[in-house]
Amino acid sequence: MNSTTRTIRTGALGLCSALLLVLGAAEVRGEGDSAADATAEVSEVMHRVLEISGTRDLDAADRRARVEQLAMDRFAWTTMSRLVLARNWRKLTDIQQTEFVDAFQQHLAMVYGRRLGRIGDETIEVSQGRVASNGDVTVRTTVHGGEADGVVIAYRLRDTDGQWKVIDVIIEGVSLVSNFRAQMKEIVNNSGTDSLIAKLRGKSEDKASD
Repeated sequence: MNSTTRTIRTGALGLCSALLLVLGAAEVRGEGDSAADATAEVSEVMHRVLEISGTRDLDAADRRARVEQLAMDRFAWTTMSRLVLARNWRKLTDIQQTEFVDAFQQHLAMVYGRRLGRIGDETIEVSQGRVASNGDVTVRTTVHGGEADGVVIAYRLRDTDGQWKVIDVIIEGVSLVSNFRAQMKEIVNNSGTDSLIAKLRGKSEDKASD
């Protein structure tokens, strides 16, 4: 498989909102090449997000809400939660697992949704995805222009019930999942899972009231 790249102008889309560009990855197209399918979806969804950021009759709150909904729909939240909590996931009751997934997705979706308003004039170069041995696909993107010139953002996607969904975001080599895992492990060890869930909910409530 030959490596290909494509470049898409983000217009009013800033770097932090670029973290969401992969969120709308849609159904896998039949039996085609997984890497090509995932890469095409990343490019296609960039245009979808740009439609939100470029719709001037929407106020900032409406744009954030639409991006948050993309995050809700397109991250593999349970998979991400299991990866983030690692061994601690198995120690949770069914109720705690459900509560953690809900608190985690609310927090992360809100964080990214609120960053959509950052204005920039970047372009995003999308490189052909690479397939891992377990079937996951990592799609590498590079920001050109603006304050984030040269920043590399990679998205790890997994085929989940016929859809490509995000299970990790790697910014300049730093994994979102690994970063959260270290933070949450410390909280769970020191204060317990219920405290972690409460902290995530508290952060979401604080942001919602800003």
